[in-house]
Amino acid sequence: MYDSLARHVKLSLLLLATMGVMSGISIVAALLLISHHFADVPHIAFLSKLLLTIPSLVIAAVAPFAGMIVDRFGRLRPLLTGVVLFIVGGSCGFYLQDFEAILAGRALLGLSVALIITASMALIGDYFDEKGAPPLYVHVGDGRGDADNEFFPGTVFRPSFSSPLWPMPASKGFS
Repeated sequence: MYDSLARHVKLSLLLLATMGVMSGISIVAALLLISHHFADVPHIAFLSKLLLTIPSLVIAAVAPFAGMIVDRFGRLRPLLTGVVLFIVGGSCGFYLQDFEAILAGRALLGLSVALIITASMALIGDYFDEKGAPPLYVHVGDGRGDADNEFFPGTVFRPSFSSPLWPMPASKGFS
């Protein structure tokens, strides 16, 4: 019984760690429709793309403070607060009709992801010992946890961060 519960807790924590990726990916398909719907908003071509990036900007700005919050108030309270804010910020496009309000909701989504990822990483560190940590935890925890690494670990070339000047293929799109 206890092993089953512990396994479910660990799986839940690992799934919570993927919410950061999902917060950005979930809106990509709707960006063109959003641009058409809010065509009367000045500079909508730029602002609609900001809907995609603002959660990441907020995560980068808030994550150090989220760490302090997790250290001060424990791990579960910020985690549950982050999940509630994720629901509110993630669903704001469904019930809000003002573009600026939707943009603020996406910023709220970034705040929630910062809380969720910080608290879930701390809890993963608490629940998993060094030998029992799955490869997923290692990739998410060291900043390389993009979608392909989370769902298919070991399938994509990942350079070592000890040598940051690894060769990159030239892009034909930018000249």
